[in-house]
Amino acid sequence: IRYNGFVEKIKFLDDLGLISEDPVDYEGTKVVPRELFHKIIYPLVKFDTDEGDRDLTVLLVRVEGIKDGNEVVIEYDMVDFYDEENDVTSMAKTTGYSAALMARMLGRGAVKKKGIQWPVRVIQGPLVEELLSKLRERGVEVTETVTTTREV
Repeated sequence: IRYNGFVEKIKFLDDLGLISEDPVDYEGTKVVPRELFHKIIYPLVKFDTDEGDRDLTVLLVRVEGIKDGNEVVIEYDMVDFYDEENDVTSMAKTTGYSAALMARMLGRGAVKKKGIQWPVRVIQGPLVEELLSKLRERGVEVTETVTTTREV
């Protein structure tokens, strides 16, 4: 699960040079910091489905705004688990399926904007519904809850 502060922690490791791919000389031997870091850290954090490791993905998106003259809160939430039947990690399902489905939308011309775009800016309206429906068909359930708080 990625969490608040994850990027800052990775940037810290990068700033220290621990994930650099540029070799450094250590007592006459060229060492690639990233390879050494991986060798040390991997046994502590490895993820191995053959050894019974399983993942899960948790998502909560909360949007507040005004719709049709009312204050509205819309929440999308998802808790997704490793797929035992197909031996697919939750992270692979939630990221890979989404990317593949969006690529199909691009391929058939459903996305009209050109160039590099944020997905949230181009996958809107009916395309969001299509994406959520196709994810649901693949076992990834995203629930939408709409709450009207007050009239403005």
